[in-house]
Amino acid sequence: MEEYISGVEKFDKLSLNIELLNEKAEKEQLLTLLHKRIHDYQFINKVKTGYIKDMNLKKYVQSVLLDIEKYTLAEEVYFCCIENEKPKIYESIFHGEKPSVDEDDVKILFAKSKKSDVAQMVFKEKKNLYFGDASYAEYKFGIIVVPSKVNPVNVEVLNTLNIALASIQSQVVIYKQEEHLMVMSSTDQLSRLKNRHAFQECIALESERVRRYQQRRETVIQIAVAFIDLDNFKYYNDTFGHAVGDLLIKSFASLLRETCRKIDFISRYGGDEFVIIMIDTNADEGKRVYKRLYECLRGHEYFLPQIKALLKQPEIEVPENRRLGFSMGISTNQDVEKCDNIDLVVQNADKALYFAKNNKKGSVAVWSEIKDFIKS
Repeated sequence: MEEYISGVEKFDKLSLNIELLNEKAEKEQLLTLLHKRIHDYQFINKVKTGYIKDMNLKKYVQSVLLDIEKYTLAEEVYFCCIENEKPKIYESIFHGEKPSVDEDDVKILFAKSKKSDVAQMVFKEKKNLYFGDASYAEYKFGIIVVPSKVNPVNVEVLNTLNIALASIQSQVVIYKQEEHLMVMSSTDQLSRLKNRHAFQECIALESERVRRYQQRRETVIQIAVAFIDLDNFKYYNDTFGHAVGDLLIKSFASLLRETCRKIDFISRYGGDEFVIIMIDTNADEGKRVYKRLYECLRGHEYFLPQIKALLKQPEIEVPENRRLGFSMGISTNQDVEKCDNIDLVVQNADKALYFAKNNKKGSVAVWSEIKDFIKS
C-alpha cells in the first residue's frame, strides 16, 4: 500500500477564483442574450420593412412565411384568409409529405377567433398550432404556425411573434388597399368588367408578348380580337328606362364571363360596346365564341325574366324583332403585316363590327373575309 501511495504524483492544491468564474459566466449569459435580441430585432425589422413598391402581396407573404419559419424553426407556416366568404390557404410552407392544415381548419379557426383590438398568436391545443387572427376592417386574414416538437415555441418567441404579427397586419392592409385601388381604377363600375384604360394596357402588353415570342422562340402567338355591339339596346333604354338599360349591361357582362375562358380579356369599351381579346385563337374559333354567346343569350331568354322582375310586371310586350341581340366583328393578328401590331387588329375588328351592323343585325363578320368589300 505504501509503495502504491509513494508512486502517485502529488499536485498543488487547486486554486479557483470563484468571482472571476461568475463574472465570465454572467458575460457569456449576457452575450447569449444579446445574440438572441439581435436575432429577434432582425426578424421584426424584416417584417416591418417588408413593403416595397414593386413587390406584390403574394411575394411579401412568401417572404414573411420564410422569415417566420427560419425564426421559429416551425414544421409548418401558413397565411390564410377568407375571400368571398370562403376559407383559403393563400401561401404555405411545410416539411412533411402533406400539410396538416386544410381549408376546413381555416374556417373553424376564424369562426372561433375572438375579436381583439390587438392581433396576437393564440395556441390551439387540439390542433397543436398557434393562430394569429390579423383581420382588419373588411380584410380577414391570419397566420398559422405549427411548431416543431424538437423546437417548441417558448414565451419569448411568442412575444416576438406577436410584435411581428402587428407589423404583418399593417403591411398586408397596405398591399390589400393598393390592390383594391388598382382594381377600382381598371374596372368599369357598372359591368364589373375591365374598363377602356385597362384594355389599352392589355393591348400594349400583348403586343410586347407577341414580339418577344417571335424574336426569342420564333413562334407567333395567335391573337383574336372580337368587338361586340348590343342590338336594340336603345329600344330598352327608351321604352323601359335607364334602370333596365343598366340591368342589360350587367347581365350581358355576366354572360360574357360565363361564356369566355378565364385567360380571355373581357372589357366594356363604352356604352353598349364590349371587346374580347382571345389568346391562341384564330378566326374560326372566334366564330364559335359568337355561336356560344348567342346560345347562352337564348338560354337566358334575352334577359326578359330579369326585366320583368325589375319592373315588377308579370308580362311585358317586346316584339320579336326588338329582342336584345348583338353583332360581332372579329380580326386576328394573322391578317396584319406585323403580327405584334395589335392596335391595328383592334381597328380591323371595329371595322368588321361596323360591316356586320350595316349588313345584318345579329351577325358576325370576320375582317379577313370582308376587307375586300370595304375597300371596294
